[in-house]
This record gives sequence, C-alpha cells and structure tokens, in this order.
Amino acid sequence: MRATCPDCGATGHVSAFFADDDGKRLLAAVVELPSELQRPAIGYLSLFKPPKNSLSAARATRVVLDLQQLVATGTVCLDDRGGVRRNATPTLWARAIEQMLQQRESLTLPLPSHAYLRKVVFTLADQVEAKAEREIEQQRKSGQHRVAGNPAKREQTQREKYENHAAWLRQQLSLGGMTRDEFDLAMTEARVRHGIATHEKNP
Repeated sequence: MRATCPDCGATGHVSAFFADDDGKRLLAAVVELPSELQRPAIGYLSLFKPPKNSLSAARATRVVLDLQQLVATGTVCLDDRGGVRRNATPTLWARAIEQMLQQRESLTLPLPSHAYLRKVVFTLADQVEAKAEREIEQQRKSGQHRVAGNPAKREQTQREKYENHAAWLRQQLSLGGMTRDEFDLAMTEARVRHGIATHEKNP
C-alpha cells in the first residue's frame, strides 16, 4: 500500500514511513487512538511542523500520546488546575481538529501545545450541552402545556376515577357489604376527593 506524507508530499510504500523505531512508535500511537480520530490526528500533526524543518517522528509520537491522554478522560477543560469540565467524546475531538485544519491559515503555527485544541473542543462541548439542556427544557414545557392547556381532559380523568369508585361502592351496597347510610357517606366522600359536584344525587 502506498502513502503520501502530509508534510512534504513524498510518496512511497507505507512501510518506508515507519522504517525506524520512532516511526514504529508513532504508528502504534496513532493506531491506539479511537478510530474516528486516527485520520484527523495525522492532519493535526502538520500543525506542529516547524516552518523550515520536518516534524520528527519522536515529536509527532509525543503529540499523539498526549492527545491519547486528553481524549481518554472523556472530558475536556481549559485549566487542569480546577477548571470546569465538559463531556467530550472522541467524535467531538475529531470535529475540533477538522475545524482547526479548515482554519489553519488563521492559526499561529507551529502549535506549541494542545491548548488551542482544548479550547475548540471545550467550546463545541459547551454548545452540545447547552443544546441538550434547551431540548430538555422544551420537552418539559411542552409536557406542562399539554396538561395545563387541556383542563377538560384532567376533569374527565377525575370523572372516570369517580365513576369507577362509585361502581365499586354500588356493588358493595348490592352485596350487603354496607348500609345505605354508609353508601351515601362514601359517595359524598368520593365526590369531594375527585372534585365532583357534591349536589349530584346518589344512584
């Protein structure tokens, strides 16, 4: 299989790019990344390339290993000394890298660290969480609207509960399980409990 170097444009068999130990370690580090991050990570390395020199395999390996550690936490923060953390999936890290690659002309290169990437990931994660919170709030309000906006349905439910209770009381009366006075008192209590007009006559 042939490959092309993203830095100098050289082409050749893929094994030629990993002939030495540093190259092999770099390959192993890239393979250990989540699958959705492997391809973006190769492009991300180009952002660390010195302006007049190639990026050494040893330096590239360190960049990838540090990226592994950041992604493995499942979160992102701007300050490890106690800053706010946001959930961050590998897909989110990949999106952030792709965004940086698209805007590379506006970046100050070479990158000295992952600080800018973390900032981009944090911003994306913040947007994701804010969107999720808005959706939950909308669902909550929508649910309240359906209940509050349909009082007839709420009254019907209470009526159904009352009718079921009244049917059971009538059965108890017919079977001799209670006296007429007890039945009348229980029906009154049922009407009060379910919000039914108390002037209704007992059957």
